[in-house]
Amino acid sequence: MSEKEDDVQKAVEALIERGFIEVKEVENRFLVQMFNAELGIGESEAIALGKEVKSDFVLLDDLKARQWARSFKMNVMGALAIIRALVRRGIIKEAPDEIYIRLRSIDFWISRELFSSLFDVR
Repeated sequence: MSEKEDDVQKAVEALIERGFIEVKEVENRFLVQMFNAELGIGESEAIALGKEVKSDFVLLDDLKARQWARSFKMNVMGALAIIRALVRRGIIKEAPDEIYIRLRSIDFWISRELFSSLFDVR
């Protein structure tokens, strides 16, 4: 496991301990299997759990998973929307260029133009 993965794991565990993230298991495994015929297991479980708990939104970056979720009238947000909200609230203090470099270093793909437009970088 790389140092970056350790840092992310520690950050997530801290958020769980502080009550910002709640870990839940999906009960409807049939629904997960149904979605998993076309989506990855993570996306399938996210959509199924979102439906079970009637979440305000589901966090998905995969286009096909977003389309599936929207077909079930679910609100969808991506990782970049969350990051942008955290930047605007001052929770993430890194400059947009630093964020872009970090995202690319973990193989998160986004074009520089799209990233710049989302983060008002000129």
